[in-house]
Amino acid sequence: MKREPTAEEREKIDRAIIDGDRIEATSMYISITECGLTEAQQFIKARTVELQTEHPEKVRKETPLEMGPRRLLFHISRRVKIAYVFIKQLLYNLIS
Repeated sequence: MKREPTAEEREKIDRAIIDGDRIEATSMYISITECGLTEAQQFIKARTVELQTEHPEKVRKETPLEMGPRRLLFHISRRVKIAYVFIKQLLYNLIS
C-alpha cells in the first residue's frame, strides 16, 4: 500500500539529494512509499529539479569524474552523438 512520506522522511530524502546521492534518495523513497523503481526515479528527478531551482547553491551536481564508468561512457557518447549530428547538418547545409 503506497503512502506519502512524512515531512521528516521528505527532509531525509532532500538531504540525500542535496548531498548528490540520488541512489540513496531513490532507495529511501521506495522503502517509504513501497512504490516501483520507475516511479521513485521520476519523483527523485522532479524533486532534484525543484531543489536546484529553490537552492541552486546547495544542490551538488555530479561531475563526470564522480560518475561510474558506464555513466561516464554514456555521458561522453551522448556528447559525441550531438556533435556528430551538428557536423552532419553543417556539412549538408554547405553542400546544398
